[in-house]
This record gives sequence, structure tokens and C-alpha cells, in this order.
Amino acid sequence: MEKRSPKVAIVDYALGNLFSIKHAGEWVGLDSIITSDKEEILDADGVLLPGMGAFGDALNTVRKPDLVAVLRDVGASGRPLIG
Repeated sequence: MEKRSPKVAIVDYALGNLFSIKHAGEWVGLDSIITSDKEEILDADGVLLPGMGAFGDALNTVRKPDLVAVLRDVGASGRPLIG
């Protein structure tokens, strides 16, 4: 049986250099996708919520597409949520 790479959703909230994070994930063997699609985030094996510095601005941006509830669901599921 072929082993598949873990799928990691990198939450796209229009801030930061997400492509560097995507390439780093792929370099270590992850199937990384940049997305703001709720279903793709919920379907992922793990979720990365990137951000640095002004996280308040980032959180306000995440609230616009109503991703906060999705991120709470991921956190409650026991799947890795790194932010």
C-alpha cells in the first residue's frame, strides 16, 4: 500500500508570504495547499494559521470570510492546528 503525504491546509487570509510556507511544507514531505475554502480546511489532516507581528490584523481578516468557526471545529477535532 502506498503511503500518502499528510495534507496540510495553509489558511489564506491575504497576509504574509504563504508560498514560502507552502514550499517549506512540501520540502519536508507535506501535501500543502493554500486555501480559504472551508471544506478544504476541514478536509485537511492539519491546519496552519500563519502570521507574525500584527496578529490582530490577521484575526480581523480571518473573521471576514467567517473562518473562525471552521478553525474552532478543527481545534476541537483533535487534528493539529498550528498558528
